[in-house]
Amino acid sequence: MRQHLFSSTLLAVTFFAFLAVDVHPLPLRGVVLETAQLNIPKTQRDINDVANYGANLVRFPIYFSTPCDLNCWVYFADQAYETASNRGMVMVLDFHHPSEVPGSTITDVDQFVAKWEAFARHFGSRANRPTRILYELCNEPNDRVDWPAVALRAARKIREYDPRSVIVYSPKGNTTGPSTSPSFTPLPSIPDQIINFHAWDFRFQSSELAVASAYRYVGSAGSQSAVNTTLDQLRARLDRVEGFSRRHGIRVYIGEVGIHHSHRDAARFLRDFTDEVDKRGFYGLTLHAFRESPVWDYEADPDTLRVLRRWLG
Repeated sequence: MRQHLFSSTLLAVTFFAFLAVDVHPLPLRGVVLETAQLNIPKTQRDINDVANYGANLVRFPIYFSTPCDLNCWVYFADQAYETASNRGMVMVLDFHHPSEVPGSTITDVDQFVAKWEAFARHFGSRANRPTRILYELCNEPNDRVDWPAVALRAARKIREYDPRSVIVYSPKGNTTGPSTSPSFTPLPSIPDQIINFHAWDFRFQSSELAVASAYRYVGSAGSQSAVNTTLDQLRARLDRVEGFSRRHGIRVYIGEVGIHHSHRDAARFLRDFTDEVDKRGFYGLTLHAFRESPVWDYEADPDTLRVLRRWLG
């Protein structure tokens, strides 16, 4: 029996060793950047500031719904990458609004694939550098297209120019809830792939409700109220994500989570969520969103800032 247990443990360790798709220490910890203002100096300052806090990961949203065209976004991303690279950080290139209108609406599949081809052609030569790039195919894809087929087309095109960098694939909606069911599976035959889930399925995270503190994060299982979110419920959601990772033999990245910084339970929730993600050995986590809006300004409150710095540092 002990021989069997030892063999099983060794097999599990070996199995999860193969899940590591880059050389950076895991888990990666960081933030989603504010890029919609198209302010390169500000974004570079934000990267340096969050690096000073201890972050080793930044997610760079790309909004094609802005006046910045493809060449503009490639240049902007390149400037951000150089800053992140100088600080030894991993950078996620996130097609946040991949079409010409707000929201993750992919109305022209050929143009979507062509845009990824342009980014992969530009950044593919950097694949051998110590600072890795992650290609996040689409933020919260919706039902307008056959998303698995479109994602596979884009991933294969990226691989023509960059055979090494990590590709990030997301389920529709990116939720940590039902999308972790067996109906969602990784892209076939795409090496160095990770899966991205978002943790927005907590009712108290609506900004309107958070301001009024109508819903609580009580941090324990003692509440009898259906409107409260507890630590046990949080763990159950992340357990589903961990189960998906084990079931498919693939690492998971939590791309977004947040809570209104003025919510009376914000610091407790951020502390618990970051701790629970770290315990599970996920690929990484980026908090939404650094200096984007007063809603998410964790630096504005001493308690949330303390949690942010403790986690990143």
